Amino acid sequence: MNETKGKIILKALQYFTENDYEGASLNKIARAIGITKGGIYHYFESKDELYHESMVFMLDALEKISMEMVAQDTTLEGLIYGLFSFDELFKVLAEMFQIDLLNDYFNYAYLMFVGIKKFPDIKVKVAGFYSLILDEVEKALKSFQERGEVDSSLDCEALSFELGAMMEGAMLIAGLNKDIDMKGLGNRMSLNVLKMIK
Repeated sequence: MNETKGKIILKALQYFTENDYEGASLNKIARAIGITKGGIYHYFESKDELYHESMVFMLDALEKISMEMVAQDTTLEGLIYGLFSFDELFKVLAEMFQIDLLNDYFNYAYLMFVGIKKFPDIKVKVAGFYSLILDEVEKALKSFQERGEVDSSLDCEALSFELGAMMEGAMLIAGLNKDIDMKGLGNRMSLNVLKMIK
């Protein structure tokens, strides 16, 4: 990707997250990276296209990071702690996107929902992302089940879905309540899950 185009996308993600779609100004995005609004139009035909490309960039990066987290050869404890290591995930994403998602998760979620509503292909991409992650978690859980580390009576497909819902729900609730210690909560959730599934 062209360096200037990449800078525009990263700054757009920051502005869209902080101000939502309507409040993000192309002039402000351009000034923040030292170009003109016309410079943005050199790479993107419209604000909609910039928003769309920013969403695609973010989802591709999220998929890559998430797949690395769940597809690695790990222990059962490593898998579960990896799923609920919110602070680590947010740290990686903050560095990549230059957005403090730990403090702006609600805005990030809103950004995602606007993208889903605005662009049908983004909805398909998000659904595919979740399916891919849940499938990988299910495969890992079945492997641990075959080795006797996960209760054999559990439905791994349903368990994978439950874990995904727990993760997303915890992040959304924490985004609404800034007093929640995400690192501590993630560790305690991991312990609870491990007790339930062994």
